[in-house]
Amino acid sequence: MPLKAYFIKFHRAYHVGWNRPEKIIDHSTILRALLNLAYMTKYDRLIKSVLKGKIRASALLPTIPSSDGRKLLVPFPQMPSKVRITKVGVEWATLKSVTEISSFATKCLESKGRVFLESVKNGEVQIKCKGIEEYLKLNVERKIVHADDEHITPTTIRFERIVEYHNRIDRVTGSADLYPLTGYCCNVPLCWIVDLPGDIAEGVTEFLKVLSGLGLGGFRGRGWGRFTLLEDLKLSNVDYDLIRKYGKWTPRRYHILLGCLLAKDNIIDEEHSFVKIRIIGGYGGSSVGTYMLPVLAPADVGSMVFVKQVPKPYIEEVTMKLNDYIPLIIFNPIAISG
Repeated sequence: MPLKAYFIKFHRAYHVGWNRPEKIIDHSTILRALLNLAYMTKYDRLIKSVLKGKIRASALLPTIPSSDGRKLLVPFPQMPSKVRITKVGVEWATLKSVTEISSFATKCLESKGRVFLESVKNGEVQIKCKGIEEYLKLNVERKIVHADDEHITPTTIRFERIVEYHNRIDRVTGSADLYPLTGYCCNVPLCWIVDLPGDIAEGVTEFLKVLSGLGLGGFRGRGWGRFTLLEDLKLSNVDYDLIRKYGKWTPRRYHILLGCLLAKDNIIDEEHSFVKIRIIGGYGGSSVGTYMLPVLAPADVGSMVFVKQVPKPYIEEVTMKLNDYIPLIIFNPIAISG
């Protein structure tokens, strides 16, 4: 199946999340929006591909320029740490560094060790395998971790928190009340990686163009969530090769999530995994077809999970029927091993 990379830039802010906005828009949000359009247009091939788990995707992740295209960045993997990561200036990691971390963590566990972040100083990240006293050393520039033999263009990644104030009229008193809209906007192009059947690739591209005008997330009636597809950008060849080589699930190995994962049947080894939980809930749909989402707690992007077997796509039905279809939440993320 072909691997596609779509680059987007939001016109204004976007709001995705429950109770508080999230910086990273997960693949489940995009797949739900595409599935909604597919039901509206009777595009059965896309519907069947999603429901059969044939579409795997990443969250919308930031990118930086390189000599042969844009490099994808992942939140620095979750792991025990002797230092506070937010204080020492480590936030993002390149795909190549992520494969090295995953491989090191797997070998460490096989040797009965325990991986943790030892130190961050002098432009170097040091990860230790406690028990066998081995180390993995990586470079860090502007909060971006990368491999020793990897050249990156130093770029500051900034998710700016946006607050807009609007008026609403109290119909009883006639007074105007201020209320805030909160969201985020990123200063660099975001990338959505999707592994999908070739016969629907063109349809997904056209649906994304439609979605760019409709918007993603909340407050779309206020102009939020709209974006432009940047068709002149491409993913670097190195990152393409890494995803093709390491982007498939392998049992008994560590994987770093590029999208949220919700797995059944104790597939995730909780004792050895390092997971950050994201809460999904609140309202979804359009202003004329709003529905309540179930409260779910998947492993968030950047979590480092040790899987016992290959996770299957997870589909959660929303208990409300709209226009002859039931809204669904789908988790089928791309994950990187090493």
